[in-house]
Amino acid sequence: MGLFTKIFSGLKKTQSKLSTEIRRIVTRSPKLTGDDIEELEGALLASDMGLAVTQRIIDAVREKYESSGGQAGSVLETAQAEVRSEERRVGKECSSRWSP
Repeated sequence: MGLFTKIFSGLKKTQSKLSTEIRRIVTRSPKLTGDDIEELEGALLASDMGLAVTQRIIDAVREKYESSGGQAGSVLETAQAEVRSEERRVGKECSSRWSP
């Protein structure tokens, strides 16, 4: 197994765990509380998203929650979409650095 295969495999595991954690936090209660936001923030930081990226995701989740009237499903979709967007951005950045 090559180095990049190992890295990619590890990233897939992290993505799966993060997605499961986001779903668990957002869907366990119809209302998103301050504790839920803190827990979501902790999950994002634990997945090595970084402080700036975590803050952008949290801000997007809060904005979506407030604008959707507290619909958990829309918050879940927003959080997951923001994470995927960041993963794509980082992937493009890495591939451009490693391209000959």
